[in-house]
Amino acid sequence: MKKCIFEFFTALVVQVTLMYSFVYFYEYLAEYEIYISINIVVGAALTLPFGSLTGIILLNRFVYKARKWNETGIAIAAFLSVIGIIMIGFMMDYIGFNAFYSAPLIVSILTVAGYNLG
Repeated sequence: MKKCIFEFFTALVVQVTLMYSFVYFYEYLAEYEIYISINIVVGAALTLPFGSLTGIILLNRFVYKARKWNETGIAIAAFLSVIGIIMIGFMMDYIGFNAFYSAPLIVSILTVAGYNLG
């Protein structure tokens, strides 16, 4: 149980760090009138699954000294985190942009659950 909670907070911190790094990079490019053809919400939503998976994998490799990869857990976690992003998209359609603030929590919960199911 402690491992799951630690994985959750690590996934949350890494994905929020990656998401805000992407947002600031996007704003930096826009400041110099270099526009990329991706919406900032889409880019931030794509960094959430990658960040949470990266956080869990780094934690297991370097803190818990895991000897081998949990391939099935990574696959299930990636699938569930993408499902979470789709769910956030539907929530944003019904509730509004404020639903995007709950995206890191939902994706972290689904990613940790998927990784530990594998």
